[in-house]
Amino acid sequence: MSNHPKKILAVLLSLAMLFTVALPAVSAATVKNGKALELIDYDASELNVKKLGETAEGSPAVKYEYADDEIVRVSIILGKKATLDAGFESKGIALNKAATAYRADLKAEQAKVTAKVEAALGKKLQVKHNLTLAINAISADVRFGDIKTILMVDGVKDVQLENRYDPLSVGETADPDMTTSVVTTGAEAAWLDGYYGAGSRIAIVDTGLMDSHQSVSAAAFDYAIAEDAEKAGISVEDYNLLDAEEIASVLENLNADASAEDLYLNSKIPFHYNYVDKSTRTDHAAPGDTQGEHGSHVTGIAAANRYVEKDGAFVDAREEVKAVGGAPDAQILVMKVFGIGGGAYDADYMAAIEDAIVLGADSVNLSLGSGNPGSAFANEYQVVMDKLQASDTVYCGSAGNSYSWDYALENDYGIYADSISLATSGSPSTYFNSLSVAASENTAVVAYGATFQGEIKVIPNDGSVTPATFNTVAGEYEYVYVDAIGEEADFAAVNEVAPLEGKVVLCNRGGISFYVKGNNADAYGPVAIIIANNAPGSINMNTTDYVGNAPIASIELEPALAIKAASEAGETESGVKYYTGTVEISDVLEAIPSGAGTDPTDFSSWGPTGALTLKPEITAPGGNIYSIHGYATEDGATYTGGADAYELMSGTSMASPQMAGLAAVFSQYIREN
Repeated sequence: MSNHPKKILAVLLSLAMLFTVALPAVSAATVKNGKALELIDYDASELNVKKLGETAEGSPAVKYEYADDEIVRVSIILGKKATLDAGFESKGIALNKAATAYRADLKAEQAKVTAKVEAALGKKLQVKHNLTLAINAISADVRFGDIKTILMVDGVKDVQLENRYDPLSVGETADPDMTTSVVTTGAEAAWLDGYYGAGSRIAIVDTGLMDSHQSVSAAAFDYAIAEDAEKAGISVEDYNLLDAEEIASVLENLNADASAEDLYLNSKIPFHYNYVDKSTRTDHAAPGDTQGEHGSHVTGIAAANRYVEKDGAFVDAREEVKAVGGAPDAQILVMKVFGIGGGAYDADYMAAIEDAIVLGADSVNLSLGSGNPGSAFANEYQVVMDKLQASDTVYCGSAGNSYSWDYALENDYGIYADSISLATSGSPSTYFNSLSVAASENTAVVAYGATFQGEIKVIPNDGSVTPATFNTVAGEYEYVYVDAIGEEADFAAVNEVAPLEGKVVLCNRGGISFYVKGNNADAYGPVAIIIANNAPGSINMNTTDYVGNAPIASIELEPALAIKAASEAGETESGVKYYTGTVEISDVLEAIPSGAGTDPTDFSSWGPTGALTLKPEITAPGGNIYSIHGYATEDGATYTGGADAYELMSGTSMASPQMAGLAAVFSQYIREN
């Protein structure tokens, strides 16, 4: 398929390095005080590290702050081995009749134990999931005070409180975008050789998907797959796309409780299920669903189509909408674990992962996590994640947005120098064999640019979820850069010698609030206002109390210095310096180099865990990623987002699906070669 075998081999070798999660061997010896110290490999799971809530002897020591009548989610662990522990391999497990029979036996045993628990409690057990593939457990809502009774029931091995997770996104302002992040991750290099993830399946375990969005259109997907097949000299059927017939053949092995016809949506989204609300409603707009459109944005990063439909034809999405997934020709399994009933608990995402394995997913994305540092060895679900390393599926997880220990210490985020814990990454990404992904900066941003003096292109940032709105005043203007902090007197002095009305007005950050600077400048009738940073990096401006009419945004320090250097300088009698020239504000959305490197973002978690393992394994672009904006919350008669809307979001949630997309591309290459 490839005309450049050396090139694609280099890409795949790089990817192979990315997906290696085991600690590397260390062969060198270190000499200290005349004695050779040799470092050797060691399985971290064998280290003498206490599980969460255990003493050194292994006895429970956690004091939970729950009242006896409080309802909690628990996993009732049974003694018999789960299916994968009983010697069955994950590959093709849905077609393994012996494995299917074994799972049926486990479910029958769980039904008997459930009846015993109900008899002991004198009431019905509120069962949420019956897990049998990777763990033998009944997930249920119970009174906290009933746990001790359940523990005494014959057949119950243990009862564990389940963790509850949140989507991992932040309001941080950074610089990457989706169309350029594929260059950073290496996906574009694979695309050049024709590998777009065709035939691969990506499971997105998240808040759902706006399936009517143009970037996940089945028609555009079918067009791309047909093109792939023609170029490869094969038929579309050779890609073995997931369909309703295949779902029907494995239905008895799924946790999803619906018919194959209902679980199948279309060729791009062949499977969708809501594991929290037990339905096939997987969008974000169901009454009472307050979990947001996070899942749509994540899905777009992993697998948004490479074509969108326009005027009856299919056009390049990179050119038309500036948003394409890392594996645009992969199918999407929508696994909603946040919904009307809340979520996502351990068993919610584990039920989805079990189904992803049964459905042959090449990668699973978990852009969810705990807000607090996670444990490397916490409970049965961490052990399950370790087991899944042997499966054919790559599990990508968000590292967390709790900053690194040293950054949090330096910026006084409640961490102390004498803290005994340096961990900031959250579970489940901290589990030993998860592929944990941190967020990095990127090299460009999707924006409406402004070009000063015909050569200095800057990226106005207004802090919103969409590219800065200076396109509303697109055109050519004169500008006046007031080289001061934006006091009322600063603008008044400059206005005397260089009138500000009808011009783009700039000033510097510092001294007073952003909204005060804006209000001071707006009093002179500018067409737009820009505040330049006074230190490297971008600004996340709060302009809530800005009441002016002119759009207001920020730019970084480096381009601000370049503007001053290229401008005509002046100075008022009171000593306020200013600079003048011309600027053109564009109304064309484009990818503009940001000047950022690829270091981890400030908000991204990284560092040692409690077991002294290092997390995460890898970074990927995760700041201000431009992707699908599915409607999320009802506001009167209108919705945010829409079928052709896109937005900027930041977080390790945005980094993890980059890796899930790469895994799908890698899987296609392996299948075909």
